[in-house]
Amino acid sequence: MAKFTKKQRFYLYQFCADMIKADLPLYDSVVKLQTEGRTLLGAGFVKKLQAFLDKMATTESVSGV
Repeated sequence: MAKFTKKQRFYLYQFCADMIKADLPLYDSVVKLQTEGRTLLGAGFVKKLQAFLDKMATTESVSGV
């Protein structure tokens, strides 16, 4: 899996924190960011985000344990 740069990680952490604070579903918000943020964030970031989403979809949720 391609790694996020420090700037990209910070952006993603801040985005997730904002979504949690707003009580929005995190996975759905990241999917929307991936689909609609291509022009703003760049193709490389979106590609890394897709790998991240694939990993999220295949791993077991903590809430499901």
